[in-house]
Amino acid sequence: MGFVAQDVEEAIRNTQMQDCDLYHDGGEDGYASLCYDELIAPLVQGWQEHEKKMAQMQEEIDALKKKLDE
Repeated sequence: MGFVAQDVEEAIRNTQMQDCDLYHDGGEDGYASLCYDELIAPLVQGWQEHEKKMAQMQEEIDALKKKLDE
C-alpha cells in the first residue's frame, strides 16, 4: 500500500519541489521508489493550505447566503 512513484514524480514536476529527493528513478530495471519520510512535510503543508482555502470558501459561502437572505 502506498503511492505510485511515477504518479508522485509527475506531481513533483508540477510544483516547486522539483529539486527535492522524494523520487528515485529506477533506471534500466524500470522500478522507481519514493522516500516516504521526505513526503511528510510537503503533505502537511498541502493539508494546511487546503484547510485555509476551505475556511476562506466557507466564509464566502456564508456571506453569499447572508446576502440572499437579505
